[in-house]
Amino acid sequence: IVPHSHKRGAELRRMYKNMPYNVRPNRVELDFPEDYQVPTEIFAPRGTLILFDSDTFHCGGNVLEGRERKLIRSHWYVNRKWQEEV
Repeated sequence: IVPHSHKRGAELRRMYKNMPYNVRPNRVELDFPEDYQVPTEIFAPRGTLILFDSDTFHCGGNVLEGRERKLIRSHWYVNRKWQEEV
């Protein structure tokens, strides 16, 4: 993850919210090099639950051939006003 990047991530998410996901720019190091920072790695044993704001710049890492990374993604909001924020 890149600590403290959630505000910029939210801004970018709102900018591209009407663009189809498969063409939306979402690779910070390639699409927004001016925002790129070296991420802080998070290591934990298998089965560890890691919670973070998904607007934070992050990468799930490289999955080796023949291996898998399972995740459950969920979104929780106090209200849906975040969709309208600028």
